[in-house]
Amino acid sequence: MFKKTFVVLDIETTGLYPESDDIIEVACIRYEQGKEVSRFDSLIKIDKEIPPIVSLITTIQNTDLVDAPLWETVKLEVQKIVRGAHIIGHNINFDVGFLKKKGIDFESSVLLDTVPLAQIAFPTAVSHSLESLTDELDIKHTAKHRAMSDTEATLDLFKKIWKKIDGLPKPIIDEIKDCVRRSEWGMAIFFDEIRGKARATSDKCSYKACLVATGTSAPPRGLSVAEVFNENGFLSQAWDHYESRPQQKQMATAVAHAFEHEYHLICEAPTGVGKSLAYLVPAAEIALNKKQRVVIATHTITLQHQLFEKDLHHLHQIYQQSAPITSCPPEPALSRVEGKGGLGGLSPLNVAVLKGRGNYLCLQRLREFKKRSRFSPSEITLLIKILAWPWMNLGGDLADMTLTREERIVWDFELSAASKAIHGGKCCKNPDCYFQQALKATQDAPIVIVNHALLMADLVMGGGLLPEYKYLIIDEAHHFEEVATKSYGRTVTQENLTIPEKSIVAHLGQLKRNYSETLFGQQSCFQEIEPLLSGANDLLQKTDNIFSLISLFVNTHVMPSKYQESLLIDRAIMTSGEWLNLGDSVQKLIEATQEWIRKIEYFSDKLAGAASKDFPECDEFSEELNQEIAILKEQLAQLHPFFLPVETPRDIRFFSCNDSGAVVLTSLPILVGENLKKDLYASKKSILLTSATLSTPLFADDAPDVAQKPFDYLRKMLSLDEHFEELILDSPFDYEKQALMILPTDLPDVRSQDSLAPVAELIKQVAEATQGRMLGLFTSYRTIENLYLNLVIPLQKKGISVLAQRFSGGRNKILRAFLNNPEHSILLGTSSFWEGIDIPGDDLSCVMIHKLPFDIPSDPLHKTRSQWFSNGFYQYTMPRAILRFKQGFGRLIRSKKDVGIMIMLDSALTKKDYGQFFLKSLPNVPVEKIKCAEIPALIKEWLKLQRSDE
Repeated sequence: MFKKTFVVLDIETTGLYPESDDIIEVACIRYEQGKEVSRFDSLIKIDKEIPPIVSLITTIQNTDLVDAPLWETVKLEVQKIVRGAHIIGHNINFDVGFLKKKGIDFESSVLLDTVPLAQIAFPTAVSHSLESLTDELDIKHTAKHRAMSDTEATLDLFKKIWKKIDGLPKPIIDEIKDCVRRSEWGMAIFFDEIRGKARATSDKCSYKACLVATGTSAPPRGLSVAEVFNENGFLSQAWDHYESRPQQKQMATAVAHAFEHEYHLICEAPTGVGKSLAYLVPAAEIALNKKQRVVIATHTITLQHQLFEKDLHHLHQIYQQSAPITSCPPEPALSRVEGKGGLGGLSPLNVAVLKGRGNYLCLQRLREFKKRSRFSPSEITLLIKILAWPWMNLGGDLADMTLTREERIVWDFELSAASKAIHGGKCCKNPDCYFQQALKATQDAPIVIVNHALLMADLVMGGGLLPEYKYLIIDEAHHFEEVATKSYGRTVTQENLTIPEKSIVAHLGQLKRNYSETLFGQQSCFQEIEPLLSGANDLLQKTDNIFSLISLFVNTHVMPSKYQESLLIDRAIMTSGEWLNLGDSVQKLIEATQEWIRKIEYFSDKLAGAASKDFPECDEFSEELNQEIAILKEQLAQLHPFFLPVETPRDIRFFSCNDSGAVVLTSLPILVGENLKKDLYASKKSILLTSATLSTPLFADDAPDVAQKPFDYLRKMLSLDEHFEELILDSPFDYEKQALMILPTDLPDVRSQDSLAPVAELIKQVAEATQGRMLGLFTSYRTIENLYLNLVIPLQKKGISVLAQRFSGGRNKILRAFLNNPEHSILLGTSSFWEGIDIPGDDLSCVMIHKLPFDIPSDPLHKTRSQWFSNGFYQYTMPRAILRFKQGFGRLIRSKKDVGIMIMLDSALTKKDYGQFFLKSLPNVPVEKIKCAEIPALIKEWLKLQRSDE
């Protein structure tokens, strides 16, 4: 255990800002030589009211502070305990920032933050918040968000972190220490006493490149749809509790027919159809019988893994059942392996899962990176995570690591196989390259599972990422247009320029330090290093100034709004004097950067000409430097078009600020379909677009009809021509019996402030009637916050927890908390909860939708695209909202045994003309229009009746 003197501390405050908020509670524990020597905790009297949200989170009320000591009294005790000690805390900079503002002197104390340390030790944790970590690691934490309880929990967490990191092999610890010495990382002291565990030299550990299922002997032929899905087919023989699903066979037949006759197909397959297996069986058949590769693209990595680990396992069971025909080996053994393996060598069909380049570490870039003479704090923490990564029993996927925003930037620009510096160079020729291993594995796989982003990356760069294929399945296709739009677009931030500039500076500085005192350092070219470094400082300052001007320009022209606004660069902006002046300034920056690049390239040439035995690394150094130059050139080329005038724009340009306040320049195609038509559709024999929610009308101006042309919106956005046939499958669920929709008749318009109290009261009454088991879907965090404040205490008294997105934790955390205790919980979530979550059975009895999910009208892309339609609202805005509405409704019924109630609070559904189209987009669900006061009784009666019939 850490032997240096340290203090673990935590505070509770009235807000986030030391300049305007107060400390209301503090706790600290002092350790010397590994033993506790003192502790202190106290509430603190303040001269203002505690905000309601703070009281809800901490349980500290204004009355609790009436008799508490003033800060000046508490300050003396805190100062006495922290004096001369290192300080440990969870997000410690927050606590220390407040305490310093209140006059606490930390002298030369080192701050040890358990957040990044926990990310190193426990990279796969769902969340690295203190309460989530304590739950996951079984740490006692009874009074969360109270200072002493949080302090004790942080201390226990620190002990677990120490034990985990101290268990790394000694060579890894020694390498980490060597790198830490070349950094200004404040927490380097943590590793002073870490020794690591001695391990046998035969121990090996490496990053695992990809997921691949391989078969030692493929079956002689693929199975037909009839053989698998017919009555008494291999599917029914493979599963003990098999239930026939006619829609599944219908879809599989249609997909097989499209593959066989080489045309494209759009297929909406509602929840419960079993669409994954419905397209996997024809995919396997075409792969085996015609020796054709099939690529399956999903939107999420989660579905990639589900296909590999669940649905392909089912496919293997089917082929196993057909063993007398296909002579398949008898036993599947699913596992993750490096480059190959997967189904234990027993699968009848090779299947590879490939992710985007950005998920893979480039070993060559890592070797270069580790040579640096100095590391920034974000660089060293990322490097430590990477060095420890293979020993944490992970699959080597970036998804296994938690990176901060700064670390992610370093990863993207410096270390990943997606780095712009890698253009068929040394890394790509390295046989150990993880991405190349993964690519090699796909060459032998007739079925390759990718995500939309990787599929589009391959298209945009003209191929080379994926092996040749002619058959494509795009699952979760309702997201494909959005991903395609981003892929054909471009974004630029200040860091796009400064990261490669700083990398070049780091290389030059390293050369100067390593060779200035050697014979090679006497070469004339060495005299040019200092002017280049000085020029880099000037260039970085100019870059900072320009992006500050752009940020000021954005803030000046964006009107205050409740939404996060972006500035659309339209014709009015482009013809303004301010814009022209800004463009001139950007052009001067580009020219200054190009001039600096020319000097660097000239220096690189002279350096190569002066190479001698005194500088054996010359070739390697020059290659690294030229790679950094290539990155900078490419990023500069991305910046230039943003400020060029355009007569007939096909792209939309807008500037916005990200969460950290940095300006982001974005350019996107207004409509992406023609690009896809040229790059994708024409080159494939058969493409399947499928999802549970694809159909929505493209309304005619004069006679809107929901039954008319249900895929016209999709066809318009993706430019799908007559080669795409259509299929909409019926739902296998009996919605007339399994579901009920309730429309309150006396609720105020949910867009008005007057609706907040009655909505909160209705949620409270419904939550009691359903005994928890409720999901509320919203379109803004502000609404959730207001409702959270009104619901937490009343529902707590009823034994029901309110799990509100952002306020109770992130998506994964609160979803897991709900699933652990659904009968005493309700979930309140925004966009990420409208789809992609699966809560079957009695765990979910009610879904409540607050507002119809329309896009923000001022969003630049939405605003521009709407103008390309004769009726933007009916033809563009409405279909998008209907798709999301259907996705939200889809959370309710997930199996044939589910029953549930949908409550729609937005009166526009019944009072606006367009409301009928939302209702008609749903399956045949009974609708009850009643007063709010009658809803709880109806819910209880209906649920009781439905469950008694089961």
